[in-house]
Amino acid sequence: MDATGLTPTDAYPITGGKVFVFDGPTVVSTLPATQWTPAVSRAAACRLLISASPAPGVAAGTADSWVITGTTRSGPCQTLPI
Repeated sequence: MDATGLTPTDAYPITGGKVFVFDGPTVVSTLPATQWTPAVSRAAACRLLISASPAPGVAAGTADSWVITGTTRSGPCQTLPI
């Protein structure tokens, strides 16, 4: 988290662990107006879901106490390479 500056905005339990929700900043995309159409803007935000399970042998309650088991992305960050 230190490297990205992101902290979870929410978390919910799943079988065998937890899903952490990260909401990124809003990004506004604008298509410029043409001779026949008006300008169009759209706002979207990146959402990252990180599935994690408890790390064996590590005290609970810290970021180190989780092992990432999967990720899901939506919004503008969906097409970024991992």
